[in-house]
Amino acid sequence: MERTLITIQNLSKLGRVLSKVVWICCIVGLVGCAVGIASLSIGTGEILKLGNISIKGLIETEAEMTVNGMIAAMTAAAVLCAFEIRLARQAENYFEHELQAGTPFTVEGALEMRRLGISAIVLPLVSIIVSAVVYAVMKELMDGVGELNLDNGGSIGLGIMFLVMSLICQYGAEREQK
Repeated sequence: MERTLITIQNLSKLGRVLSKVVWICCIVGLVGCAVGIASLSIGTGEILKLGNISIKGLIETEAEMTVNGMIAAMTAAAVLCAFEIRLARQAENYFEHELQAGTPFTVEGALEMRRLGISAIVLPLVSIIVSAVVYAVMKELMDGVGELNLDNGGSIGLGIMFLVMSLICQYGAEREQK
């Protein structure tokens, strides 16, 4: 039994590290989107021009996408990143608390895992809805904004798994209290 707990703790350490990596990547993504939006907004006029070539002309020729389309897509991506930052931080906090407790079989840990499971289901769905609304508004207000395919439903299965595991952890916590 001690070996199993060591394995669980090692997996929690891995979960904490992976959650931190995802958190950092999402922050980089959010900042990258903000920088991209600002750069495209500033660089499409006469400000950034090399000879007769403007940034806008270069982008629209090479990327086969309009600047407005890129701004709308980056805005939608920024919304997705913002929601994922929250979810990754919540996961990291769960794993940190589990490691501090030394076992996943605590009532507090089970409740925290349940909240993480609910968040893993709800936050991605809300982020897709918000991103789609933002993109649709921008598409109506700006010329040259094409279609965008958004998909962020992969964590629904992960959320369900966290919910089921929270029940198992709660059961274990109740058994240890006896």
